[in-house]
Amino acid sequence: MAVNRENKRESGYRDVVDYLEAQIVSGVLAPGTRIPSLRRLCGKFNISMGTAVRGVEVLAARGKVETRRGSGVYVKSHAAASQGSRSSARFQVGAVIADTSALQNSYCAHALRGIMEAALSAGGVVQLHYISVFDHKLLPDITEISKRLDLLILLGEYDWKMKALASNCPVVGIEMEHIYGGVCSCISVDPRSAAETARDFYHARGCRQVCMVEIPHLPVHWERARYFRALWDGDLKVVTYRDPTSVDEITGLDVSDPEVGYWFSSGTIYQRLALPYREATGRVLASERHVLSIDGKSLVVPQYEPTNTIGVNWYDLGVAAFEEGRRRMENPGASARRIGIPGRLYLYQPNEAKAGRRKAAAPEPVVQATCFAS
Repeated sequence: MAVNRENKRESGYRDVVDYLEAQIVSGVLAPGTRIPSLRRLCGKFNISMGTAVRGVEVLAARGKVETRRGSGVYVKSHAAASQGSRSSARFQVGAVIADTSALQNSYCAHALRGIMEAALSAGGVVQLHYISVFDHKLLPDITEISKRLDLLILLGEYDWKMKALASNCPVVGIEMEHIYGGVCSCISVDPRSAAETARDFYHARGCRQVCMVEIPHLPVHWERARYFRALWDGDLKVVTYRDPTSVDEITGLDVSDPEVGYWFSSGTIYQRLALPYREATGRVLASERHVLSIDGKSLVVPQYEPTNTIGVNWYDLGVAAFEEGRRRMENPGASARRIGIPGRLYLYQPNEAKAGRRKAAAPEPVVQATCFAS
């Protein structure tokens, strides 16, 4: 039992660090803002006061927060430090994000934190650019931005809206699939290992049939579906989700059969089904059906419904994206690559849902990227 308590303490303080750093990077907790109290952190993550204190101490050691005696803990201002870093920076990194809400309500804040810290440690500066994926000037704007950069990282599924990509510097796309003739390296959850893990998940639950919700207009999600379709050895019902703006299309999905497995290539699409389900029934869909999403967004976005998911550490993925970009910066002419990061299976635990925790189905693996030929 002592080992289990120590593992929970280790996981708990890391939850606090990851959560607060993402809130700081996204701007939800601005410089000078008081962070949530230790008591609130204990309740949110179901941890002890000592574990919460340890998480805050780690943030203080990293220069992210400061304690004001008799007042609380506040986000530290980095204006002066940032200015000094900018003047001495050896290279400029640009990060393109769809909009400010993407930082507050998605994996982007976690990935961006990894990018920023990796770039800073290497002597670089990260610039943020907001461009909606629906903007008709998407390609011209990206091309123009790249003229002032040494590396450009796109956070989000931009390739479903761009038939071509022109850039004056190496590009890395997080959650993208198209490499555009060697212009863009792509990095996401490894679709091969995700398909294998999903197959084993449904086998373990005795599912003979799986209902797969595929999204054909999003290339990276289409790849996930393609791999699972090829690997699944039981009955497969395919439901095509065609309109990214439609909620009715997914809420009409029949999830009445408790013996069927339900596979979603995106946590966002699962959310559009699971949230109305809770509102209508008062129950969590993952507690009543064999559901599984790919990407782990439910682990990092507080508003998302809990579920079984195959997810990655988005901070680590951000670091990996920067390292791929640096490889290409240091080796002009190096080919772009598709890189898959193996995900972990996180099982939904009904008794832990209130605390926002998930149980990993297997020990933490060694993170090793799988590079696919372009």
